[in-house]
Amino acid sequence: MSNEESKTIVVIGAGPGIGLAVGRRWGRSGYRVALVARRAERLAGFVEQLAAEGITSSAHATDVTDLAALRATLTEIEQQHGAIHALYYGPPATSGTMCAPRDITVDKLAPMLGLLNGAVAAVEHVLPGMLERRDGALLFCMPMSAIEPVLFSANYAMACAAIRNYVQSLYVDIASQGVYAGAVPIAGLIIEGDSERAKSLDATARRPGDRAWDEYRAFHEDLAAHITSRQIADTFWDLATTRDRYEEILGNPAICARLREQALIGTPAS
Repeated sequence: MSNEESKTIVVIGAGPGIGLAVGRRWGRSGYRVALVARRAERLAGFVEQLAAEGITSSAHATDVTDLAALRATLTEIEQQHGAIHALYYGPPATSGTMCAPRDITVDKLAPMLGLLNGAVAAVEHVLPGMLERRDGALLFCMPMSAIEPVLFSANYAMACAAIRNYVQSLYVDIASQGVYAGAVPIAGLIIEGDSERAKSLDATARRPGDRAWDEYRAFHEDLAAHITSRQIADTFWDLATTRDRYEEILGNPAICARLREQALIGTPAS
């Protein structure tokens, strides 16, 4: 058994796209994979998929905004798999909870701050052990709106921007201690989930002329902004192994800047 085969990655926000792809990428390199998300039945399916590929994984149904439950889950994972050597954090916000800047209220911001608090709580739990071993990786996935805001997800972007700032600070603070922190902002569409995104927008009665739909359409129509989950997972692996930068943006960042300029002059996205 190699050294890699004795390690564990925790994937917080394990969905069928990026989270599963990250687990698969680390699993192919011998890591045990602990999958964390809300839906137990979906996680069970992921465990079966990974097992069919020869990857050892476990399912842990947890709401990451419930900090006590998250800490208990991380302890459970350590008891089951041993030390946590890598942490991926990328729980999404659902479209129904996101809103434009003019619609932000304390109540609408609260669930997004829950995602921020979950990131801090997860790092708080795993980082001491990583520093003691002088080995570990903290990986965060977020939308490009953490850097260049788009209107339909302004409250989510506020939390993501804070997480990104946290990652930048961690990268500088802990690099000399053998622990890596890095982020992949996504400036585009994860094409495997494109149909689900469209359904979500339909379900909330968004139509052409609505800013959220126009912004989605701009991403949908720009092929340079189409990304696969595997690309993202491979990018995280490269960041964690080379450790020569804290961030790599995937997709087409120019879209977000263009949307911002169009919003300022009041023209529809195109």
